Formats: sequence, C-alpha cells, structure tokens
Amino acid sequence: MRTRHRRRTPRMRPPHDQMVGHFEARRLAEYFGLNQQIHEGILVVARNEILMVQYRSLATQVRRAWFVADMTARRCNK
Repeated sequence: MRTRHRRRTPRMRPPHDQMVGHFEARRLAEYFGLNQQIHEGILVVARNEILMVQYRSLATQVRRAWFVADMTARRCNK
C-alpha cells in the first residue's frame, strides 16, 4: 500500500533543518514560527478538518504559554 506522506517527506527536511538551526542558535521566535508552519502544512496535507480545529485551539494556548515563558525569562535576565 502506497501512502501519500512518503512522497512528501523529503520536502520537510529543509524546513526541519532550518528549524533545528533556529533552536540551536536560541532564535526561539523563528523556531516556534517555523515549527507552527511545518505542523500546519502537515495538517493541510492530511485534509482532516477536525484535527485542524483541535490543532488551532491548542496552538493558541501554546503561543500564550511561549509568550509568558519568554517574558518571565527576560525579567529574570535583567
């Protein structure tokens, strides 16, 4: 049985490598932004509307947590 994701997987390698580079360089805003783009791209390919709705709900909550964590770290570093 052929699956669609196997044909699309090589396209994910460059963005993933770029995301890892952002993480290693501590460019967290860029890392999180690219991470979100990658996951949204996977959801588009999956064509699963219920999964997309759940992802968007959770992603909103996660973005809030990232913001709070970033602000806390900045306050501690001052």
